[in-house]
Amino acid sequence: MKKALLLLIVLMALAIQLSADGFYDIGTVHTIQLVFTQSNWDTLLDQLYAAGEDRLLGTAIIDGVTYDSVGVRYKGNSSYDANRVKNPFNIKLDYVHGNQNIEGYTTIKLANGFSDPSFIRETLGYEIARKYMPASKANYAVVYVNGTQIGLYTNVEDVGDKFQEEHFYAADKTRIKGINDAVSLWTIWGYINATESSYANYYEVDSGSDMSTFISFLNTLNNNNSAVETVFNVDRHLWMIAFDNLFVSLDAPINFGHNFYVCEDSANRYNSVPWDLNMSFGGFTRLMTGTNLTTTTMQQLNPLLNSTHSSYPILNKILSNSMYKRMYLAHMRTMIEDNVSNGLIGTRGLQIQNGIASYVQSDPNKFYTYANFTANLNSSVTGGGSGGPGGPTSTVGLTQLMTTRGTWLLTNSAFSGTRPVISAMAYSPTVVQPNSNVTFTLTATGSTTAYLGYRQSKLSKFTRVQMFDDGLHGDGAANNGVYGVTVSVGYGNIEYYGYAENSSQGRFSPDRAEYEFYQIELPASTGDILINEIMTNPSSYTDSFGEADDWVELYNPNDYAVDVAGMYLVDNHYAEGVTAWTQIPINYTTLTTIQPHDYLVLWFDEQTTQGPLHINNKLSGSGDAVYLISSNGSTVIDSYTWDQTAGLDNADVSIGRYPDGSENWTLFSPVSPIWPSPGFSNTAAETQNIITAWSFENTSTSASAGNGTLSLLGGITNDSFNSGYGSTYAMSTTSYPAQGTGTRTAGIRVDVSTAGFRDISLSWSHRFSNTSANKAVLYYTLDGSASSPVWVEAGTYSTVSGDTWMNFSFDASAISGANNNPHLAFKIVSAYNDTAQTAYMPSNPTSTYAASGKWRWDNIIIGGDQANAYMEILAAPEVFEAYVGEVSEPQIISINGTDLQSDVLVTAPAHFRVRESAASAYTTQLSLSPVGGSLTTTIQVAFAPSAGGVCNEDLLFSGGGCGNQNLNLTGSGLLFAPMGVLVTRISDTTIQLSWESVAGAAYYSVYRSVTPYALFPDEWELLSGNVSSNAITVSTASAAKCFYRISAHSAE
Repeated sequence: MKKALLLLIVLMALAIQLSADGFYDIGTVHTIQLVFTQSNWDTLLDQLYAAGEDRLLGTAIIDGVTYDSVGVRYKGNSSYDANRVKNPFNIKLDYVHGNQNIEGYTTIKLANGFSDPSFIRETLGYEIARKYMPASKANYAVVYVNGTQIGLYTNVEDVGDKFQEEHFYAADKTRIKGINDAVSLWTIWGYINATESSYANYYEVDSGSDMSTFISFLNTLNNNNSAVETVFNVDRHLWMIAFDNLFVSLDAPINFGHNFYVCEDSANRYNSVPWDLNMSFGGFTRLMTGTNLTTTTMQQLNPLLNSTHSSYPILNKILSNSMYKRMYLAHMRTMIEDNVSNGLIGTRGLQIQNGIASYVQSDPNKFYTYANFTANLNSSVTGGGSGGPGGPTSTVGLTQLMTTRGTWLLTNSAFSGTRPVISAMAYSPTVVQPNSNVTFTLTATGSTTAYLGYRQSKLSKFTRVQMFDDGLHGDGAANNGVYGVTVSVGYGNIEYYGYAENSSQGRFSPDRAEYEFYQIELPASTGDILINEIMTNPSSYTDSFGEADDWVELYNPNDYAVDVAGMYLVDNHYAEGVTAWTQIPINYTTLTTIQPHDYLVLWFDEQTTQGPLHINNKLSGSGDAVYLISSNGSTVIDSYTWDQTAGLDNADVSIGRYPDGSENWTLFSPVSPIWPSPGFSNTAAETQNIITAWSFENTSTSASAGNGTLSLLGGITNDSFNSGYGSTYAMSTTSYPAQGTGTRTAGIRVDVSTAGFRDISLSWSHRFSNTSANKAVLYYTLDGSASSPVWVEAGTYSTVSGDTWMNFSFDASAISGANNNPHLAFKIVSAYNDTAQTAYMPSNPTSTYAASGKWRWDNIIIGGDQANAYMEILAAPEVFEAYVGEVSEPQIISINGTDLQSDVLVTAPAHFRVRESAASAYTTQLSLSPVGGSLTTTIQVAFAPSAGGVCNEDLLFSGGGCGNQNLNLTGSGLLFAPMGVLVTRISDTTIQLSWESVAGAAYYSVYRSVTPYALFPDEWELLSGNVSSNAITVSTASAAKCFYRISAHSAE
């Protein structure tokens, strides 16, 4: 976007000493002067806000320090108004100068105190939140523009890259912000589909390339909830939603669809982060699922608000888990005890107010009076000052709300039941060594179950394991209230906590876990740094120059950073002394420092001129060594030696410690569960199920796993089985087309059924002989059973050198038709590769293409994830009504399914009918066919009663591979009034009444009155209440004039 460039004027400001929290120290009130050369700066900022455009260029003078060419814009939703003098600001310090910052902070966000007479809701709220979860720091600033004081602002830390790196160790991972400001109900954190545009009105990408991992998280949360902890930090979320509920922060996602971030961490999990707390402590009173709240209804706000409401998957998909619900209540109770029951809100709130009182008093544009400011800590305040919210709106006092709320909550039924007491946690042995077993115990009363959470790196998630009180797990005697468990640990200090629960309540130790935890310090591993992984024959792993050079990965197992500058690396020339070694250069701290539990890759390429991470040696796969030597030039910190049997001669094969830092060395390759991972943890990849595979160790084209078939295309032949990629055998093929003929016809084809699987992938190892074609083309078809299948080109694969193994793969997860497909097929064929696309090019540029050239194949694997069939019936049917013999108005039922493995059958019960649409006829059963395992459709259901009365029956959904589901339907059968009534005189005192039979009627009642206007039935004589036929004979006086009523009844 175009930047508005304005000249700058320099002013002076007062510098204030920063303390422990630096720029956001709560005791600091900054002076921030913004300077623009044009007097209509406010109009310009309003125009940019309205257009959603870029920032205005200006100068910021913060505590006397000038920051040139900053970008300024207005921010906010309800807190912004073009007619308001005091609007919130967003100041980007590095807008032009990329290195301009304050203590690493590049964006300053200033809130104007809108809707907060106390002016402490945001600072106090964040201060409380930071005890339990990552949350912004906040203090205050007095803001001037062009020399004119605008007023006092809350200065809130931006949830940006610095925040994400500090709390989640992943500044480059995805960060999503909730942005839906519409005052209406919507499905907060619901899964719509896999298309990013479907979410554009609700979320925005604040960091990262796209929303794909966030959408995947939403899918898991909604459709595979049992796996939610693999993609979501549930405990951190429990703290946030408990905080929002307890402190009645309803301008937040437990009620409103904005004011939150979710940040991806180093363990690839999303983490909830609260945002914009200026309306916490009851500042926002509109309940989206109800009406405006009063002071009393806020004090008595349900602690499980919206936890079962369909519009809040953000709550119901978590709190529907009974353990998570108990953990949530335990967290809320901890916050009550820490902040409410002890009166802290009043005392701490007053301290903060005292620190800013004079600034509030002198604020020329404050929204509330100074009397409002002092009163709102403890009492409700109505209205606002000049330019503020104004009107009759009442803002509840903080202690007025929370003192009563805290007491009410602890007597609420959600908190009923015995609360466990954890009296001790212990471990043995008292000195824990790396790579050993540790027994933990937890002593508790009032509990039936206990768990241990532990980890050895802040980059990892806590692993939660059950503890036992059975006398068999280091817990002493059985059933004595001591729970035990033994776990294996590696390198790094152990962080741990305990949790105990019963059927109603839970408790953590320490109470603020997982955010706080206990720690066991372990001795560092031998040497400060470890050689962790080695590759000697790379083809797919390149350095920053694009060169596939040998490499060695170092690992830092410590909880502190280590700079390896000054240390030495060398291959098997170690014995030649220091002159043969390469010393890692100093003065490159950023490059040579290994952060705690992190990795550093150095390239053994004899090209030290390429930078400090390049070593003046090359490595041999047939036998060599690597030594890491201390900067003292004598102490060997770590070393590893190998010979030809190690298998490092094969391309893209590495050897490394598994797990990181252990004494166990193993081979990694692109076709093993653990792949080479320079710069990352040696962790088993999230492997797919093998649907079918060909290893050719059986020296045939028969599949070595699964039931796939392999065939040769275009007249090629299988001439032999010889040495494979890291294995004994591979399939060799020859007799390819003559030069200039048969492009894209000759190669191999594999057919496979992927029934029961989704997210299909294909991988293979491919060796091109020098004279073979250097280009292969991959195709797939979704109907391999057809006589002339439709083939779709999926990719091209080539080599630049002959007689070299290459590893290729194709991700078919985006092809929905490949899922659950009984007739999926792939083919890989040779193709022209010259500019004119008329000739094959040889794999070795110095050779000449020949039809006798060979393509060798190995490790052909078709994999997929197990398809867990899922079907959701979306309906809330009302009572159907219809007269007997007729059909009611239809009601719509929505059906959504994924990974379905067969047709879904919808079977109507006896008195209901179904159809696909208004254009089709009703039937008793429908068969719905998924496409690629997915089904999104609606059906119509109607009631066809055969008798009067109420009918309750179940609509059955079966098939699809996900079990049966029932939807209860209720119909009310109505009877028509008897028609065709005849009166026949039999005698002077006898007549016969007859009528047409009513469909569905079991009996009739006959009444008589001397006046047609008599009150029915009280003033009507019941002649018979159980007439089984459609006629009755009654006696009557010859001179009497009588009136008769006949009613039909069902058996009920």
